Amino acid sequence: MKLDLLLFLISTSLFGQIQKKEYILDEDDKIIMQSEFEKKLGEYVDNATKYSYVIINTDSTITAKLVTRISTGNISKAKRDDLAAHLGKTTGKKVSSNQTLLVYFFYPDYDKSSGMMNELCIRNYVNNNKIKRLSKEKEIAHATFTAKDYKFGGGKTFEDASDYIKQNFFMHGSHCGNYIIVRPDGSYYKMYGEHHKDKMLDKLKNGW
Repeated sequence: MKLDLLLFLISTSLFGQIQKKEYILDEDDKIIMQSEFEKKLGEYVDNATKYSYVIINTDSTITAKLVTRISTGNISKAKRDDLAAHLGKTTGKKVSSNQTLLVYFFYPDYDKSSGMMNELCIRNYVNNNKIKRLSKEKEIAHATFTAKDYKFGGGKTFEDASDYIKQNFFMHGSHCGNYIIVRPDGSYYKMYGEHHKDKMLDKLKNGW
């Protein structure tokens, strides 16, 4: 579906209101043409699409914004310690300064045709035996969060009731799984959206 048609449908689908102003932004919040937007959506890095996009809907505007799916860098010691403390408080397990942190985050996903909750992605993740075995890895502290007000009953997850995880790490995440790996030195690898779990596990244990 062409982006302009998608925007039009979303902007007029709720109550048949007057069409809203439409904007197309790149990953740095700069206005770009639709052709450039669609070209970027076709770019690949690390055998995965480089960009995804989010639709931001307000009373008067509707915006399609590119989101970089894969990012790496470093967070401060204070921010890493804060995340470790949050994981420890949430899970009830001690998290040490020499553990690698793995955080998964899921937004609720609704089937477009039925409007019913689609939990295939999160179920595939929490029921994966390789993921379950991470709880036995002493050098890894791992937790799976769901967005605020999304209570998943099919496995061990924690609701991000304070919005801490979302606000700090996954503001523009995808429905089908988002994760961040943070090493003891603060270096991190973050990915939005669907991905190969084996590749994630390889990065978790061997780096990137």
